[in-house]
Amino acid sequence: LYALHLQSGNLFDVFTQWEAEAGIQNEAWFYSTSFVPSLIAFTERTYSGQNPATRIAAGFYRQVFEQATNAEPNPAGELSLAAGVQLLECEGDIHAILKSFRGSGVAPAESQLARPVIAVVRAMRNGSQVLEFPSVSVEIFRAVQRGWTISEMVHDFRTRGIGVDGFSAEQVALGGVDLLEKKGLLRRTQPLPASEPEPAFY
Repeated sequence: LYALHLQSGNLFDVFTQWEAEAGIQNEAWFYSTSFVPSLIAFTERTYSGQNPATRIAAGFYRQVFEQATNAEPNPAGELSLAAGVQLLECEGDIHAILKSFRGSGVAPAESQLARPVIAVVRAMRNGSQVLEFPSVSVEIFRAVQRGWTISEMVHDFRTRGIGVDGFSAEQVALGGVDLLEKKGLLRRTQPLPASEPEPAFY
C-alpha cells in the first residue's frame, strides 16, 4: 500500500481502479485469504512495469503470503526456525525498498534494486515483521533451514571462511544460535554448549 500510494499519489484512486477489476466486495472478503493475493496481482499487473521497487515489493509479499498459507514443517533436527519465521530470497534489497516507502519516499538506488538479499520474516498477530540481519546471522538461518546440525554448520563456516574477527567458527555458530533463540527466531531440541564470549555480529 505504501508503494501504491507513492506511485499514484492518491490511494483512493488506487482502490477505485482495483475495485473496477475485482468487483465490489463485502466487508468479510477483505478479511479473507482472497484479499491479499487479489491486491498483489492487481499491483503486479498495473504498476510493476512503471516502478521496479513496486514490482520487487509485490513479489516479496507474494512469497510472504504463499509461505504463510502453505507452510511446510521444518526439517527434523536439533535446530529449526521458530514457528511463524520464514527465510525469503528477494531479487532486490527489500530492506532498502521498504525504508524508502516508509521514510522520505525517495526511490532506492538502482544498485539496491539489483542486489539480491535474504530477508527474515516473522509472523505477528496483526501482520508480518520483516527483519534485517548481518550476513553471518543470515548464514546461520540458512544452515538451520537446511536442517544442519551445529557440527555441520561449524564445518561449513570453517570451509568457507565465514566468521567474525577474533572468534572461532564454533563460537560464531554457538553464540549466534543462542542469541537468535533468545530472540524467539530459532528453537532447539537439546541444549548447546555454552560459548563465551559471544561474537558481536548482531
